[in-house]
Amino acid sequence: MPTSQLYWCAFLHPIPVESSLKKRRHNYPTILKNGCPVKGDPTPNITWFHGEQPVANVTGLMYHILAAGQILQVANLSGGSHWDFSCLAQNEAGMLVQKASVVIQDYWWSVDRLATCSASCGNRGVQQPRLRCLLNSTEVDPTHCAGKVRPAAQPIACNRRDCPSRPVSTQNCWSEACNVHWRVSLWTLCTATCGSYGFQSRRVECVHTRTNKAVPDHLCSWGPRPANWQRCNITPCENTECRDTTRYCEKVKQLKLCQLNQFKSRCCGTCGKA
Repeated sequence: MPTSQLYWCAFLHPIPVESSLKKRRHNYPTILKNGCPVKGDPTPNITWFHGEQPVANVTGLMYHILAAGQILQVANLSGGSHWDFSCLAQNEAGMLVQKASVVIQDYWWSVDRLATCSASCGNRGVQQPRLRCLLNSTEVDPTHCAGKVRPAAQPIACNRRDCPSRPVSTQNCWSEACNVHWRVSLWTLCTATCGSYGFQSRRVECVHTRTNKAVPDHLCSWGPRPANWQRCNITPCENTECRDTTRYCEKVKQLKLCQLNQFKSRCCGTCGKA
């Protein structure tokens, strides 16, 4: 009677890669998590390396293996450093190595610029060093460097020279146009010996002091112009006799103005003659 036997076979699946590891950049300080996205049947065994060494052999490396080996968590990587991690996944069907290159970027203060000098002269100008927060030599918002120690930055003297004297705002000057004055002649005889109509006149002109020649009146406008006429002999006339009170009465009679009261009263003597 034949005996029954149980046979079995195992199907081994190569390890597929869900996504490739690649070069990554992280800002310092950071906790780095590297994933090894592989699957297989049977479940592959995953080993992590730094360079050529298993991470367990790297001195001072602070790490944790998570998610059944699929995640490597590393803490306290120094700024500006470069790390090469890789994972080795293997089962009976084969093995696969995936690598990741990690650059830890660090923020830092730079004092390689100076602000504009505070004064152009006068022995008091200073330049304040200008701090810049940099990441990979690129200026970024200063808040990223808030936890960094600021470097000592002392003011630098600049433009240490005397300032030139302030130019005067006014000065004395001389001009031909200024060398003028008003010149007056003597008063003429009064036109009446009494009454309310007497007046006299004089010549008023602007002349050059050096040449004594008349120039346009507006050149003397900086000073008040003297009067060129005035009333005179404003006194009551005596009516005891009819007599002329102005020396122009002959001309008044020739022009036949005696019939006008204003001339007749002033030329009473001349106008009364036949």
